[in-house]
Amino acid sequence: MCSTIITHIHLSFRHISNRLRPFLFMSNEHNYLRESRKRTDITQYDIGFLLKLPDYSNVCRWEMGERKPTVDMILLYHLLFDVPIETLFEHQKDSMKEDLIVRLDLLIMELKQCKPTLKVNSRIVFLTSALARLSA
Repeated sequence: MCSTIITHIHLSFRHISNRLRPFLFMSNEHNYLRESRKRTDITQYDIGFLLKLPDYSNVCRWEMGERKPTVDMILLYHLLFDVPIETLFEHQKDSMKEDLIVRLDLLIMELKQCKPTLKVNSRIVFLTSALARLSA
């Protein structure tokens, strides 16, 4: 029963995450990739070249928030423009934190319904600690 409930929660969150996916990375008003590049004379072509991309059109899509940037692109912007990585993900971090708080609370409630074992109790303690830290 416990695993069935947790699977149901997991599927519910996948549905929520899929609905919010377009909003999770960057909205146009929080587009730090484009802002970072525009502070210099570096072009999207330059970024594409530095990333060894055959076509720089993906750079535009990443900067417009139409596609999720690759790890390589994030690291390039971090290194080239000296922008903290957390700044590049600020909007996503805030959205994820809100969602994570809700998910942690639900998972803790579900684990409390499970047969108490050392492992389950340990998971509850860790998750409760994480929830308190994130909610503060």
